[in-house]
Amino acid sequence: MVTEAQRRLAPYASRTAVLCADLTKPLPLRSVDGVFSTATFHWIHDHEALFAHLAAVLRPGGQLVAQCGGAGNIARVHAAAKAAGVDLEATHFAAPARTKQRLEAAGFVAVRCWLQPEPTPLEPGEPFETYLRTVCLRPHLEQLAPSEQPAFLRNVMEQLGEPVIDYVRLNITARRSEIGREA
Repeated sequence: MVTEAQRRLAPYASRTAVLCADLTKPLPLRSVDGVFSTATFHWIHDHEALFAHLAAVLRPGGQLVAQCGGAGNIARVHAAAKAAGVDLEATHFAAPARTKQRLEAAGFVAVRCWLQPEPTPLEPGEPFETYLRTVCLRPHLEQLAPSEQPAFLRNVMEQLGEPVIDYVRLNITARRSEIGREA
Protein backbone atom coordinates (compact mmCIF):
# COMPACT_ATOMS: atom_id res chain seq x y z
CA MET A 1 0.00 0.00 0.00
CA VAL A 2 2.91 2.34 0.71
CA THR A 3 4.32 1.63 -2.75
CA GLU A 4 0.96 2.29 -4.40
CA ALA A 5 0.48 5.53 -2.45
CA GLN A 6 3.97 6.67 -3.47
CA ARG A 7 3.19 5.84 -7.11
CA ARG A 8 -0.08 7.76 -7.05
CA LEU A 9 1.45 10.73 -5.27
CA ALA A 10 4.61 10.81 -7.41
CA PRO A 11 3.57 14.07 -9.14
CA TYR A 12 3.48 15.67 -5.66
CA ALA A 13 6.59 13.96 -4.26
CA SER A 14 8.25 17.26 -3.35
CA ARG A 15 5.24 18.13 -1.16
CA THR A 16 4.18 14.74 0.24
CA ALA A 17 5.55 11.99 2.44
CA VAL A 18 4.16 8.48 2.57
CA LEU A 19 5.15 6.57 5.62
CA CYS A 20 4.53 3.25 7.31
CA ALA A 21 4.88 3.61 11.08
CA ASP A 22 3.54 2.43 14.43
CA LEU A 23 0.92 5.09 15.12
CA THR A 24 0.94 4.36 18.86
CA LYS A 25 4.50 5.73 19.04
CA PRO A 26 5.92 9.17 18.20
CA LEU A 27 6.14 9.62 14.44
CA PRO A 28 9.46 10.19 12.67
CA LEU A 29 8.29 13.40 11.00
CA ARG A 30 8.84 17.09 11.29
CA SER A 31 5.82 19.38 11.22
CA VAL A 32 3.40 18.62 8.38
CA ASP A 33 0.45 20.50 6.91
CA GLY A 34 -1.93 17.57 6.78
CA VAL A 35 -2.49 13.93 7.57
CA PHE A 36 -4.70 11.66 5.48
CA SER A 37 -5.55 8.10 6.45
CA THR A 38 -7.93 5.48 5.16
CA ALA A 39 -8.85 2.08 6.61
CA THR A 40 -6.20 2.21 9.35
CA PHE A 41 -7.45 3.63 12.64
CA HIS A 42 -9.78 0.69 13.40
CA TRP A 43 -6.71 -1.56 13.75
CA ILE A 44 -5.35 0.65 16.56
CA HIS A 45 -6.78 0.13 20.03
CA ASP A 46 -5.12 3.14 21.72
CA HIS A 47 -6.82 6.07 20.01
CA GLU A 48 -5.63 8.51 22.69
CA ALA A 49 -1.99 7.77 21.74
CA LEU A 50 -2.87 7.73 18.02
CA PHE A 51 -4.44 11.19 18.05
CA ALA A 52 -1.76 12.64 20.34
CA HIS A 53 0.99 11.48 17.95
CA LEU A 54 -0.84 12.84 14.92
CA ALA A 55 -1.36 16.20 16.66
CA ALA A 56 2.33 16.29 17.58
CA VAL A 57 3.40 16.25 13.92
CA LEU A 58 0.71 18.57 12.56
CA ARG A 59 1.58 22.24 12.43
CA PRO A 60 -0.91 24.56 14.15
CA GLY A 61 -3.89 24.76 11.81
CA GLY A 62 -2.89 21.53 10.04
CA GLN A 63 -5.65 19.26 8.79
CA LEU A 64 -6.53 15.65 9.61
CA VAL A 65 -8.82 13.78 7.23
CA ALA A 66 -9.45 10.10 7.87
CA GLN A 67 -11.89 7.31 7.26
CA CYS A 68 -11.93 3.96 9.02
CA GLY A 69 -14.29 1.30 10.24
CA GLY A 70 -16.76 2.79 12.71
CA ALA A 71 -19.25 1.51 15.26
CA GLY A 72 -21.31 -1.28 13.71
CA ASN A 73 -18.76 -2.02 10.97
CA ILE A 74 -19.01 -5.58 9.62
CA ALA A 75 -21.38 -6.53 12.45
CA ARG A 76 -22.99 -9.25 10.31
CA VAL A 77 -19.56 -10.76 9.56
CA HIS A 78 -18.66 -10.70 13.26
CA ALA A 79 -21.95 -12.37 14.21
CA ALA A 80 -21.56 -15.05 11.51
CA ALA A 81 -17.96 -15.78 12.53
CA LYS A 82 -18.92 -15.98 16.20
CA ALA A 83 -21.73 -18.41 15.34
CA ALA A 84 -19.13 -20.42 13.41
CA GLY A 85 -16.82 -20.50 16.45
CA VAL A 86 -14.36 -17.59 16.10
CA ASP A 87 -14.77 -14.29 17.97
CA LEU A 88 -13.57 -11.34 15.87
CA GLU A 89 -12.68 -8.73 18.45
CA ALA A 90 -9.35 -7.69 16.91
CA THR A 91 -10.50 -4.28 15.66
CA HIS A 92 -11.61 -1.09 17.34
CA PHE A 93 -14.68 0.34 15.65
CA ALA A 94 -15.18 3.66 17.42
CA ALA A 95 -18.27 5.81 17.73
CA PRO A 96 -18.28 9.43 16.50
CA ALA A 97 -18.91 11.08 19.90
CA ARG A 98 -16.05 9.24 21.63
CA THR A 99 -13.73 9.89 18.69
CA LYS A 100 -14.55 13.60 18.83
CA GLN A 101 -13.72 13.67 22.56
CA ARG A 102 -10.39 11.93 21.96
CA LEU A 103 -9.46 14.30 19.13
CA GLU A 104 -10.32 17.39 21.17
CA ALA A 105 -8.29 16.05 24.12
CA ALA A 106 -5.32 15.69 21.74
CA GLY A 107 -5.54 19.34 20.66
CA PHE A 108 -7.80 19.21 17.62
CA VAL A 109 -10.56 21.74 16.90
CA ALA A 110 -13.31 21.99 14.28
CA VAL A 111 -13.75 18.25 14.76
CA ARG A 112 -16.40 16.48 12.70
CA CYS A 113 -17.00 12.75 13.06
CA TRP A 114 -19.87 10.84 11.49
CA LEU A 115 -20.83 7.33 10.49
CA GLN A 116 -21.68 6.44 6.92
CA PRO A 117 -23.15 3.01 6.08
CA GLU A 118 -21.46 1.53 3.01
CA PRO A 119 -23.05 -1.89 2.37
CA THR A 120 -20.89 -3.54 -0.26
CA PRO A 121 -22.35 -6.32 -2.42
CA LEU A 122 -19.94 -8.91 -3.75
CA GLU A 123 -20.20 -11.68 -6.31
CA PRO A 124 -21.51 -14.86 -4.69
CA GLY A 125 -19.53 -18.08 -4.43
CA GLU A 126 -15.75 -18.14 -4.80
CA PRO A 127 -15.30 -14.34 -5.16
CA PHE A 128 -17.21 -13.80 -1.90
CA GLU A 129 -15.22 -16.55 -0.15
CA THR A 130 -11.93 -15.09 -1.40
CA TYR A 131 -12.90 -11.63 -0.17
CA LEU A 132 -13.88 -12.92 3.26
CA ARG A 133 -10.68 -15.01 3.47
CA THR A 134 -8.29 -12.28 2.35
CA VAL A 135 -9.92 -9.10 3.67
CA CYS A 136 -12.46 -9.55 6.47
CA LEU A 137 -11.31 -12.78 8.10
CA ARG A 138 -7.61 -13.08 7.24
CA PRO A 139 -6.18 -12.21 10.68
CA HIS A 140 -8.81 -14.34 12.38
CA LEU A 141 -8.27 -17.45 10.28
CA GLU A 142 -4.84 -17.68 11.90
CA GLN A 143 -6.67 -18.78 15.07
CA LEU A 144 -7.65 -21.98 13.24
CA ALA A 145 -5.66 -24.91 11.93
CA PRO A 146 -5.34 -24.81 8.12
CA SER A 147 -7.52 -27.93 7.88
CA GLU A 148 -10.35 -26.13 9.76
CA GLN A 149 -10.34 -22.95 7.66
CA PRO A 150 -12.40 -24.10 4.62
CA ALA A 151 -15.26 -25.40 6.78
CA PHE A 152 -15.18 -22.22 8.86
CA LEU A 153 -15.37 -20.03 5.73
CA ARG A 154 -18.28 -22.08 4.34
CA ASN A 155 -20.06 -21.80 7.70
CA VAL A 156 -19.58 -18.01 7.77
CA MET A 157 -20.85 -17.71 4.19
CA GLU A 158 -23.93 -19.78 5.06
CA GLN A 159 -24.55 -17.66 8.16
CA LEU A 160 -24.30 -14.47 6.08
CA GLY A 161 -26.44 -15.72 3.22
CA GLU A 162 -26.49 -12.64 1.02
CA PRO A 163 -22.96 -11.74 -0.20
CA VAL A 164 -22.98 -8.22 1.24
CA ILE A 165 -20.39 -6.78 3.62
CA ASP A 166 -22.03 -4.32 6.00
CA TYR A 167 -19.32 -1.70 6.11
CA VAL A 168 -19.86 1.35 8.30
CA ARG A 169 -17.27 4.08 7.78
CA LEU A 170 -16.24 6.53 10.49
CA ASN A 171 -15.38 9.79 8.74
CA ILE A 172 -13.13 12.26 10.54
CA THR A 173 -12.12 15.82 9.75
CA ALA A 174 -10.28 17.99 12.25
CA ARG A 175 -7.81 20.83 12.45
CA ARG A 176 -4.85 21.10 14.81
CA SER A 177 -5.41 23.94 17.24
CA GLU A 178 -3.61 27.20 16.48
CA ILE A 179 -2.64 27.49 20.13
CA GLY A 180 -0.57 25.09 22.23
CA ARG A 181 -2.31 21.97 23.39
CA GLU A 182 -2.30 20.52 26.86
CA ALA A 183 0.33 17.89 27.53
